[in-house]
Amino acid sequence: MRILMILVVGLLSVGCLTPEQKQQKTLRDSVVGEYEHKHNNGNTYKYVFLDNGIQEDYINGKKLVEAKWSVVKGEIHIKSDSGVISVWRINTDKSITQITYIIDGKRTDIIKKFKFTYKKIN
Repeated sequence: MRILMILVVGLLSVGCLTPEQKQQKTLRDSVVGEYEHKHNNGNTYKYVFLDNGIQEDYINGKKLVEAKWSVVKGEIHIKSDSGVISVWRINTDKSITQITYIIDGKRTDIIKKFKFTYKKIN
């Protein structure tokens, strides 16, 4: 009986999230999907955020690279193999806009003309 009580308490504590953790999970779940940007150079760029934390980049339907993504303090962070983190704002209309890079722990803002917005398509 004692072992059963320990197991039940353990399972209950794992299932309990703080309000902040619940909000982060809800936000993360809302990010999962496909986003597209049609550039004025004629190319179509697509980001796919998978539920398993993998993000895929496509240009004109051709897959280029994969990276790991997460939601950190309300922003999407995509970490490349080189360690550079691109930071994206989640807009109220569910689109996303790249706003900065983090290199060696230092944020560097992107020039406004290079801040492209990707619309959620799926």
